[in-house]
Amino acid sequence: MTGVAFVEPGDLYRARMVEQICHIEHYRAKVLASEGRRLGAEQAAREWIQKFTLNFPGLEDDPEV
Repeated sequence: MTGVAFVEPGDLYRARMVEQICHIEHYRAKVLASEGRRLGAEQAAREWIQKFTLNFPGLEDDPEV
């Protein structure tokens, strides 16, 4: 079995933030390709949060937390 264990309490939170940043950057590229809009990082984050944050599993959804 392969997995990841977060030893420090803040490590899981930081990993989730990195995961969200990756999703936001993907969204930014997708909007540019499909709509031709160039979004800044802040605007892309606002839009992504507004559209997708409810579907993004939170830390409270993790049985290990």
